[in-house]
Amino acid sequence: MARPDFRPAFGQHPVPQLLDDLGEFGADAKGYFSGRFKLGPEDATAWLGGPEHAHEFALFGRDADGSQYGFWLYDGRTPADAPIVYLSAGHSGSTVIAASLEEFLSLLALDVTDLGLFYDEADRPRKHSPAHADFVKWLADCFELKPATQAARVVKRAAAAHPSLATRYGRKGA
Repeated sequence: MARPDFRPAFGQHPVPQLLDDLGEFGADAKGYFSGRFKLGPEDATAWLGGPEHAHEFALFGRDADGSQYGFWLYDGRTPADAPIVYLSAGHSGSTVIAASLEEFLSLLALDVTDLGLFYDEADRPRKHSPAHADFVKWLADCFELKPATQAARVVKRAAAAHPSLATRYGRKGA
């Protein structure tokens, strides 16, 4: 897999080094490393129903169902202080999922398919993605990050600290 170029998704903002490093890891990984999560620049225009607020999102990944993940750059935030959002392909359940990229990566390390909806299923027995063990080791060795131990608490705390996507963009079910 080729290393993704995230610059188009970030516009005037620099791509965080940790995300760039994740892109390099993902390019070298032998298969999926977390559920069916796929790295690459994304566009929020379709989710928003138009381009008006698309500049408020720097999206960097998606699930197999088309749900997207990325930074929410609302109210002048930069990637350094922006939360990570989950934009559901079906629009219901879209929310802030993590307070930072590091926190998101700790959730991603849980290896849950469609993380934005099923983060609370991390404790259920399942077969791990082919490169999951390598991903967890890479996070620990390079960044001292570990899989989240209380995923639901992480998501609820992050969502409570930021505005509602539904309220902000007038989306029913978001």
